[in-house]
Amino acid sequence: MKQTSARIGTIIIIIALGIRIALIVAWEYQMDESPRLSLDASSYHQTAQNLVKRQIFTSSLDPPYDPQQPSTFRPPLTPLFLAALYAVFGVNLVWGRLGLAVVGAIACGLTAWLGEQLGGRVVGYLAGSISCIYPLLLLLVILPLTEGLSLFLSVALVALLYASAALAADTPATRYITWSISVGVVFGLALLNKAANIVLLPSILLWAVFQLSGGWTTRLLRVVIILFAATLVILPWTLRNHLSTGAFIPVNSNGGWTLYLGNNAHTAKNLTALEQGTTHGWVPPSEVYEPFQDLSFGDTQRYETRAIKLALTFIWNHPAMALQFAFRKLKIFWSPYPHLADQLSWYPLAGFSLIGIAASLTAWRKHLVVYLLLLSAMSIPVVFTSMPRFRAPIMPFLIIYAALGLLKVGQALGINLEDRRSS
Repeated sequence: MKQTSARIGTIIIIIALGIRIALIVAWEYQMDESPRLSLDASSYHQTAQNLVKRQIFTSSLDPPYDPQQPSTFRPPLTPLFLAALYAVFGVNLVWGRLGLAVVGAIACGLTAWLGEQLGGRVVGYLAGSISCIYPLLLLLVILPLTEGLSLFLSVALVALLYASAALAADTPATRYITWSISVGVVFGLALLNKAANIVLLPSILLWAVFQLSGGWTTRLLRVVIILFAATLVILPWTLRNHLSTGAFIPVNSNGGWTLYLGNNAHTAKNLTALEQGTTHGWVPPSEVYEPFQDLSFGDTQRYETRAIKLALTFIWNHPAMALQFAFRKLKIFWSPYPHLADQLSWYPLAGFSLIGIAASLTAWRKHLVVYLLLLSAMSIPVVFTSMPRFRAPIMPFLIIYAALGLLKVGQALGINLEDRRSS
C-alpha cells in the first residue's frame, strides 16, 4: 500500500514537472514579448544577480536604493535560492524558473500524500492532479516571488507534522528529536523566505503540544527543540542585518512599512485599485511618503519605528475605518485576479473547498492543524497589506479540501470513487 502511494506520488511529481517545464519553454519562446516582471519579482531577480556578480544583497528597486549599500528590505531565501542557481548555471531567469518548477512539482507530490492522509487515496490523487495544472501555482513558476518557495515549505512542514503520527508511543526519543529538528529547520527556512510565514507557528505548537504522545515535559521539550532549530537557521541572517544596520532585524525590515501601508489615510486608494483590477500589486500613492521626508532610506530603524507609530495611531484614531480596511483586505485575499484563467479556476475550487471543509468536520480532530493554519493565514492581510497571491502558501490545503468536496459531490450524484482508506 505504501509502495503504491509512493509510486503515485512520484508519477504526480513527474507529470507536474513536465507541465511546468513545458510552460517555461512556451513562455521563453513565445512570439510576443513577455510581460515585464512585477516590482517584487524584479527585485528578487535583481538581488540574485547582484549576489552572483557583486556579492552584495541589494536591489536598485528597494531601500536604500543604493547599489553600493546592502539592503535589509527583502527576505533572503528566494534571492539566495535564485542566486545559487545563477552561480551554477549562469545568470538567466530561466534557471530560476526551472528551480521553482522543481520545488513546485515536489509540492504537488506532497499535496497528494497529505491529501491521502486527510481524506483517503482518491482525495490524494485528485488533489495532486489539480495541483499539477492549477493556474496560480503555474504562475509562481514564471514569476520569482516568495510565494513559490513558501507554498513548498508550508506543505512540506504540514506533511512533516502528519508523518509524525506514524511514530508509535514507544518510539525512541532520538526519533522525536530528529523530527523536532526537521520541523524547526523547515520552519526557519519558511521564516527566512517570508516573515509572514510565522502563521505556521500556531499549527506547529498545536501539534507538538496537544497531538503527540508523551508527558508535558516531553511535549515542551519538542517545542523548545523546534524553536531552537528555527532560531539557528535564522541567526546568521539576523547577525548580517545587525552588522549592516546596527538594528535588530531577524529577517527583513519592511514589517513596519507594510503595516503602515495597510493602515493609513490613503490605504483606500490601493484597495480600490485592487478591487477594480487596475493594479495587481500594492502601489503606494506619493502621499504615504510625506511623513518620512526628513529621513533617508538608509535610516532603517527610524523608518520602521515611525511607520509602526503612524499605523498604530491611525488605527487608534480611526478604528471604524481600520476595521473596514481589514474587511476589504480580507475580501481581496479571498478573491481571484481579474484574469479569466484565475477566475474560472478559483471560484469552483473555492466552492468545492467549502464543501470539503464541511465534510471534514466529522473528523475535525484530524484536520485541526490545517483548520488553524487557514485561520492564521488570514491574519496577515487583515493586519498588513493584501493581494490574492498572498493565499498561495495555503493553496495546497484548499486544493485538498476541494478534492474532498468533489468526491462528496460525486457520491451525492451516485458516482462513488472513494476507496476503503477514505475517511
